[in-house]
Amino acid sequence: MMIVDEAQYLDQKNRRTGKCGEALEWLRGMAETGGFPVVLCGDSNLIAAVSSMPQLQSRMRRPVVIEGVRPKDVEALASGTGRDSPEAVKALAAVARKRGGLRNVENIIRRAGLFAGRDVPNLSHLKAAILDMKLAPKGDLK
Repeated sequence: MMIVDEAQYLDQKNRRTGKCGEALEWLRGMAETGGFPVVLCGDSNLIAAVSSMPQLQSRMRRPVVIEGVRPKDVEALASGTGRDSPEAVKALAAVARKRGGLRNVENIIRRAGLFAGRDVPNLSHLKAAILDMKLAPKGDLK
């Protein structure tokens, strides 16, 4: 199995030929020849790219569109990091609703660890990381 993240970028125009989707077509052919499945992950631009290529659409099994990040997803990501208290998960879930989703949550968790230094990270380190990354939700981080 091959998993391709940011696959929407495979639909860019080829400078030499001027055609779009050649990389997606190459990937489809390679997977078919090699006999392995491919998972394409990307943003909503990927949906438009695949929709314009019947040879991809006919081979797709089950498109999945994730509309948003659930608090349970944030809780699972924060589990065991010292940033998994109900208050921390609530703050991280607010950040996860912003553009960047779980990637922002991972970065905040990592940065909170840096702010803690040798100490065990706590909610104040997490809030400092959220503010430092300018990802505070509207209102106050209480």
